[in-house]
Amino acid sequence: MAIIINAQFNQFVKFAQEQYLAGRTKAIARDGGEVLIGGALAGHCIKPAVGDKLRPLWRSQTNKDANNAVRTLFMQSVADIFGGEARIPQSVKKAMLMKDYNCGKPLTARRIIAVKAAISAEIDKLNSEKAAAKAMGFSSDEVNKMVTVAGLYAEATGCTDVEAFKEVARVGSKANRLMNYGGRFLESAENFGHGLRLLDTFKEWFTNVREELNSIGLLGDRKEGWGVTLLNAASGSFSETSLIGTEKFIFEYLAHNPNANLAETNGERMFGLETNAATRLFGCGYNNGCTQTIAQIPPAKRLTLYAAIDLFYPLVTTAAEANKRPKDRGALSGSDSVLIIGRVLKHFDEIEAMKNGGTLTTKNLIRLCFPELPVDSKCEVADVVRLIAQIENSLLEDAASGRFPGELIVTIQAIQRESGCTYDEAVELAVSGKSPPIVPYVSSGTLNVSAYDGTTNSARIQLETDLDRPTNYSDVKSKTMLLDNEDDIKFTFNFPGEQPLSTNGTEEGRANVRVVIDKIEAFCGNAHPAQASGVMTMVSQSGLGILRGGLSSYGIVSNEHSACDFTLSKNDQTGDVTIRYTSPKVLPFSFEWTATVRPDGFVTTTPLQFERGQPPAV
Repeated sequence: MAIIINAQFNQFVKFAQEQYLAGRTKAIARDGGEVLIGGALAGHCIKPAVGDKLRPLWRSQTNKDANNAVRTLFMQSVADIFGGEARIPQSVKKAMLMKDYNCGKPLTARRIIAVKAAISAEIDKLNSEKAAAKAMGFSSDEVNKMVTVAGLYAEATGCTDVEAFKEVARVGSKANRLMNYGGRFLESAENFGHGLRLLDTFKEWFTNVREELNSIGLLGDRKEGWGVTLLNAASGSFSETSLIGTEKFIFEYLAHNPNANLAETNGERMFGLETNAATRLFGCGYNNGCTQTIAQIPPAKRLTLYAAIDLFYPLVTTAAEANKRPKDRGALSGSDSVLIIGRVLKHFDEIEAMKNGGTLTTKNLIRLCFPELPVDSKCEVADVVRLIAQIENSLLEDAASGRFPGELIVTIQAIQRESGCTYDEAVELAVSGKSPPIVPYVSSGTLNVSAYDGTTNSARIQLETDLDRPTNYSDVKSKTMLLDNEDDIKFTFNFPGEQPLSTNGTEEGRANVRVVIDKIEAFCGNAHPAQASGVMTMVSQSGLGILRGGLSSYGIVSNEHSACDFTLSKNDQTGDVTIRYTSPKVLPFSFEWTATVRPDGFVTTTPLQFERGQPPAV
């Protein structure tokens, strides 16, 4: 909380200043056997809010008792400024002469003014820390939030507001990470304190899991409900470099799950497969798909996504079943993830309504997401497995029979996987050229949680690889390969007030790659490694994968590393960085899309805008 001077303290200060100017420095004195409250403290300089509390002291108590009563009231007014007596800074306590505070001595005007000066100094310290935070690159909105969170941290730990603010502003600290996870952790000091403890518990639990993975490869022998579902693929989520990234998803689940017991002390019960849906996400093989799609869904809404995944991918509990391929045991595999997520996103609002209404069951979910199943279907996961196999066979048959040209087969596959359409709907859209439904497109790729480790290391490496080799687009509907001129194969970056920078396979383009990366990091600021990492990820193939998912629904298919122009801007108030994606002028179609990366690294995107034009003159 901010250091806010309350009205009661201001009234004490006003009285003290008047007494001091009048040459009277005693706040309480005895005269003729009556207790005089500073000449008029009960009703003149101090307004009734304070005076009413002191009026009974006039005649009924001794001078010593009256002195102590005034000091108690003054202590209360100071304590309220800092959120409790335990949080009064040492400098203020020193000014208050705490060692003899309740010895019956009068509270003098000089003492009140000294305390006011000490509090002013604390305010100056906090303002200095806030200025330093802004100099680090924190925006005004961030600083205001940090002040609020510092109050929770100070109350939870007993430190001062200034000490708390410094800790919250320290990038990568527990307080800083917990602030970004938000949700229930920011509801109260008690919850914030639980969060601080749970971060330590998680690190210990994570280390134990990683050591077991390293020693046995699988967690088949692990007790307390892990079963045998955490496959080798999940070990990437428990590598040493993935600690903070895995923590992010697991703690964002805790932050927004109202049923999570934040007072739990057992790490396995808090973070294990049976109780934490984010952990199950990694255990079910989803770390092999849907990278940015999952990361960009707001944490509160991920609860719905997790609930759906749990129904599509029930936990395997026997070693015999785990040793079978998913298809052989009537289960979905990680390779089905893009299609499944596409269907869930298309019907997200309906699924969320079912979840909130208590009607989200496997049968209801499958009937909603897979309407092409027969009416008499039991709507079990095994039915979905068979249906996906049928869809794959239909693609193969249509390609082999020549019903559709190969390019159109690619489009049909892309539409039905990326947008959640049924196979028949995808065929109709591909043949007619109609616009697809406006739904969040699914980004396939690797959910590399090390990208969220609180540094830009992983993102820099990825971007250095990606920016060096853009290729081309293929316009399926006009059967035209585009950007086959090497001079046009490039990424162009536009930073505010600077000349455009292009990267490609040429010597100059390769030299610009590092320049672009450094500029992105400087643009986001040293205080925002998560944001810089997010921006780098969104201008790499992870971000372009979402763009390609949208374009494929319009009959535009492109290879990995498809060319694009990027324009970056920043909101100084919020600190948000927006990336505007636009089509190079050589294309016979145009697109525009934006992604906004918040200071904490969370990304939001706008719907893709697409328009088909005429091929450029050769």
